[in-house]
Amino acid sequence: MEIVFNRDELISALNFVIPLIPPKSSFTILQNILLRSETGKIVISGTDLDVFVEKLITAEITQGTEGEKAVLPGKKLLAIAKEIEVDRVNLRIAEQIATIMGIRSNFTFPTIDPSEYPEIPPLPDDIKFDVGWDEFWPLIRNVSFVSSRDYTKGAMSGVLLSSKGDSLRVVATDGVKLGYIEKKVGIEHEFELILPPKAFELLSGYTGKITFGLQCGENPKLFGLKGEDIQITGRLIQGPFPSFEGVIPKDFVGELKIDKKNFESTLRRVALFANTTTRAVYLDVAPGLINMNVSTPNVGAAREEIEAGYEGDEMKVGFNAVYMLEILKHIGGDSVNIRFTSAASAMKIEPGEKGDIELFYLLMPVRMG
Repeated sequence: MEIVFNRDELISALNFVIPLIPPKSSFTILQNILLRSETGKIVISGTDLDVFVEKLITAEITQGTEGEKAVLPGKKLLAIAKEIEVDRVNLRIAEQIATIMGIRSNFTFPTIDPSEYPEIPPLPDDIKFDVGWDEFWPLIRNVSFVSSRDYTKGAMSGVLLSSKGDSLRVVATDGVKLGYIEKKVGIEHEFELILPPKAFELLSGYTGKITFGLQCGENPKLFGLKGEDIQITGRLIQGPFPSFEGVIPKDFVGELKIDKKNFESTLRRVALFANTTTRAVYLDVAPGLINMNVSTPNVGAAREEIEAGYEGDEMKVGFNAVYMLEILKHIGGDSVNIRFTSAASAMKIEPGEKGDIELFYLLMPVRMG
């Protein structure tokens, strides 16, 4: 097989696929990418066995047959493509040896038998619907960061995606914080599935229409996302998802309304003196008095008054500054509302300006000490 790529298009395609390649794996085949020829095009694929990604690019296939495959070290191919001093990359594969020719350079490296590469599942089609990705992605992005990055936590490492009636709901939690977003989107189908966030993150820069493909039945296992020149399929995370509706507070004893920018900047300053393990800072709130403070042995202390409106009971609440800053980064608008039920219960954090999307976060407090 011999293929001629546009160098920039090849680099762009590899940059799309390679983030899925695991940095370390007992299956060395996963460190590689799969090339498959189609009429005038090449499909570049990668997988970590949980998610499979395929990127279609135009190429000139000067030798070989349609459907021919090759398995190459993806990161090495990307490194060569970035450094080679040509506009068109000529890749020749014969007898499981790959050769890339430059003006004054010649690179050769072994390939792997394509039959050893994991089989890529087709797009599920029990349920299919289209979404505009530039509208759908913010729903995922503003919640998925809350999910646990510890994949041994099962469902808490995923994002709950559910459709009922005319509303789409996205929920994620790691047990300390929770993100919830709901929007009326008019999807005809009803479903409730747990998906791995990394599948969506691969499409963070994508624009255009995406077709969702979902597997149905009592024990669905696959989902898929398909765009004009990309396809992502993956394994659903098996539940059950943590029961969260019962922990969403309904009654509050205090509400803080505050300018988001001022709150963020104050928090960054005060957090300079926070304990490096707990990252805890404290809010003293009472009508007419709001201040943020922290005191850490052998580190120092900080205290700053904040201009804000507060109604409710006087209390002192502690929270992880890093978690709060992360939440604030995903809230749009100029103001934030924080509601309290008690110093020992989760606080509810919402945008000050309400729109057509219901968005809120829960953050558990830290112990006083």
